[in-house]
Amino acid sequence: MAEVWLTVRTPNRRALTVMIDGPMVVGRDCDGLIVADQRVSRRHTSFEPVGEQIRVVDLESSNGTWVNG
Repeated sequence: MAEVWLTVRTPNRRALTVMIDGPMVVGRDCDGLIVADQRVSRRHTSFEPVGEQIRVVDLESSNGTWVNG
């Protein structure tokens, strides 16, 4: 699998970058990457490596999941 990196930017433009090397859940209250922002649901989205690609799955979040936007 190729290296895949996720960068999360907060409203004040701070950035957190992590490598996705296995299934990862992102949210305010989860077992994965915690993002302390009220616009992010408790379990917002998941990233799942599938071969050379990453599957992005919205976990029924309130505000939806956007890729490159």
